[in-house]
Amino acid sequence: INGEVVISKGYKTYPNFLMKGEFYKGSAIVMNKKGKYGKINPFGNVVTDLKYDNLGPGGKFIPFEKEEMWGLMSSSNNVLISPTYESIDVVDEEYIIARLGDSLGVLDPNGNTLLPITFDEIEYLKEGAFAVYQDGKYALFLKDKRISEAEYDAISLFNDDFVHLVKGKDYAYFDLKRGMLIKTEEGE
Repeated sequence: INGEVVISKGYKTYPNFLMKGEFYKGSAIVMNKKGKYGKINPFGNVVTDLKYDNLGPGGKFIPFEKEEMWGLMSSSNNVLISPTYESIDVVDEEYIIARLGDSLGVLDPNGNTLLPITFDEIEYLKEGAFAVYQDGKYALFLKDKRISEAEYDAISLFNDDFVHLVKGKDYAYFDLKRGMLIKTEEGE
């Protein structure tokens, strides 16, 4: 508040780099002079050891990189998923989209497989709904349950309550609140 330096430990700065060096939910990702990442609190105290090759942004769950592979830890620094994936993205603080080679899958925060790591693309829509792309077509999953076959040309969030599925001139909707797939015919 008075313009005095509060944290001065030789951390590198990140000009124009969102989420590193900025405080988010009480901590900031920093990098030491040896190029290792960790987290500090607003007082400059280390809350996550500076021993990682990289850290992703996170609240409850934090992606981390060691030896070119990604894993996941809790905000209390407990490793939940060992670093065995080429990338990890946390969505909705509940689902982990993981990559191995050219394939993607979805895990829960404990590393249990919800969707196998076999898909070309995965888009998180909302409330556990995923549009997955494989072999040129899309399918819809709700958490670990298949809602549709991989037969759609496009799947997207229509509004807060519905997912829109397009197959040629036909389309369908998935009602997120009632968990129902509603198919329509051309011209309806």
